[in-house]
Amino acid sequence: MERLDLGKILNRRLELSSRGLVAREVVRCCG
Repeated sequence: MERLDLGKILNRRLELSSRGLVAREVVRCCG
């Protein structure tokens, strides 16, 4: 159970970080 929770947290972090990177890329291209 704990491992699954940690995995979910890590996945959320990766998703947020990836989204942030994509947002930065878009800002660089379109900004």
